[in-house]
Amino acid sequence: EAIAVNNANLFSNFYRRPVLQKLMAVNEAKVFYENFMKKGWSNRITLLNRTMQPLGDFAQQRGFNLAFMPSPDAPTRIDSTIHTTEAIFKIRYAHGEKYIDGAFNRLKVGKRDFVFQAQYSLGNYGKTYHKFEVGIGGYFDINPIGRMNFQLDAGQTFGLAPFLLLHVAEGNETYFYSKQGFNGMNRYEFAGDRYVTLAVTHHFGGLLLNKIPLLRKLNLREVATFKAFMSDMSPENLAANSLNIFNPRAVRRNNYAGFRTCSTTPYMEATVGIENIFKVLRVDAVWRLNYLDNPEAARFKFHVGFDFQF
Repeated sequence: EAIAVNNANLFSNFYRRPVLQKLMAVNEAKVFYENFMKKGWSNRITLLNRTMQPLGDFAQQRGFNLAFMPSPDAPTRIDSTIHTTEAIFKIRYAHGEKYIDGAFNRLKVGKRDFVFQAQYSLGNYGKTYHKFEVGIGGYFDINPIGRMNFQLDAGQTFGLAPFLLLHVAEGNETYFYSKQGFNGMNRYEFAGDRYVTLAVTHHFGGLLLNKIPLLRKLNLREVATFKAFMSDMSPENLAANSLNIFNPRAVRRNNYAGFRTCSTTPYMEATVGIENIFKVLRVDAVWRLNYLDNPEAARFKFHVGFDFQF
């Protein structure tokens, strides 16, 4: 189940890689009602009001900018702040999921066979847009070589909107591993009003390392991941967001390089790691497989993560 990664905290900023920091001030207020039904079904209604202001200087070509042209008839009008209100309707089905109810929250326990969710968002920032998203994820036991899990998500936004209100792939500029995000991708690097993401992870369960006598007692486990992202953008949204389209020379001016779509070739990355280190840690080596023309892009890097194993 895809969850956005929040990089705005003390530890993520301290351990951020030495690339341009894309800072953004966000003020958000929301209320929601969630109903849990029988046999794994649930639904949720959310009302959200949000203001997003990237902290860059477009005129001076510095930092993380938003330069949105909402009207083709007035190309000199450029919006740099987003005020939006959304009504979000979500339905979710988790087959085989078990949980423990608390006073104010619900703790999920055990292994789910698969999870399906669908979401519709009606938004307005001065103009109306509609967003449809679906996702499915699950686990497969592949004896005797371990367990595989996958997550497939897709969506489309209808209407003219700033690229930050479309779908922005979740990049990771820290040294901490993100299960949901793309660890070889930078933040706000890929976007689109249509998108598909795929993440496949295989846990080998010590298939190879347990055969090495000196490592067997450590109970280390191998893990491998492949992730891909594909997106497209309508001509209208490309024109309205044209001032933020990828420009590799912008990084050398200490400016946000812009977003890009990947409609012909998906962005791809592969990861090989070791988990169950002291039962709480994992270390992953990440290879970014394409789109290496971005000066900020790293072809190879290491990530450390917390992953409790019992």
